[in-house]
Amino acid sequence: MAFIHMNYFSRTLLRNVDVNVIIPTETCQEIHNEFDSNFKEEYPVLYLFHGAFGDYTDWSRFTDIESCALQYQIAVVMPSVENTFAMNIEKGDQYLTFAGKELPGFVSHLFPVSTKRERVFAGGLSMGGYVACSVAAHYPETFSKAVTLSGALDIGEVRRMRDKGDERLPFNLELLMGSRFEQPEAYDLPELFRKDKENGWPIAVYQACGTEDFLYEINQQKKSLFQEICEKYRYEEGPGAHEWPFWNQYIKNAVQWLLQDETAEKESESVA
Repeated sequence: MAFIHMNYFSRTLLRNVDVNVIIPTETCQEIHNEFDSNFKEEYPVLYLFHGAFGDYTDWSRFTDIESCALQYQIAVVMPSVENTFAMNIEKGDQYLTFAGKELPGFVSHLFPVSTKRERVFAGGLSMGGYVACSVAAHYPETFSKAVTLSGALDIGEVRRMRDKGDERLPFNLELLMGSRFEQPEAYDLPELFRKDKENGWPIAVYQACGTEDFLYEINQQKKSLFQEICEKYRYEEGPGAHEWPFWNQYIKNAVQWLLQDETAEKESESVA
């Protein structure tokens, strides 16, 4: 397993950025037993986003994402997008362009990851759950599937919660959104997915949320809409609050779901 901390100058953000990258490679056990190398030319790749208050280290520090990547043979890319919902700020940083366009292009030039749409995915938790869906919706020619765990999937509801003084929400939405602040259609995920589908770029979605999560109601509200729009959709829930034990469990389910088409194809080939 290769775990790489990458620091590079982003043309989009005009500064150095930190990104952690996981690339499955042969293990010491395989080398010791002289097994054939499992190193591939092109791994499926998951761009995995953190939640509010987090950064590029969160997933590797608090979950088993590295062992999950090895088990399922998938590359994982973990950038920082700060507390921005990865939006393109009208008079500021262009985080959406960075996350959805620049980063996948940069990573695919450096590492053995696929650029085939059906093997490129976005995922995240809480704020990052929205980011994953937004990135996939705005760049559907690049991403085929999105994973949202305990996602903050409704910016309007997040705004109302913040205005009520919810200290868990450190977002300056007026600054982030500018003139779009009063234009719900500009950041409404179901509407974005609907347009992608109409344009021939359907996005598949995996959604999970803990039943004790403070964002549970938001997730329930979006569930029926995603179910209606997405040709491929999976919803799961279980006991859990807004916490790492829940995300650690369900990211494994999500990765397995992301690769189910590929797994089924391999099984079909082996039978044939």
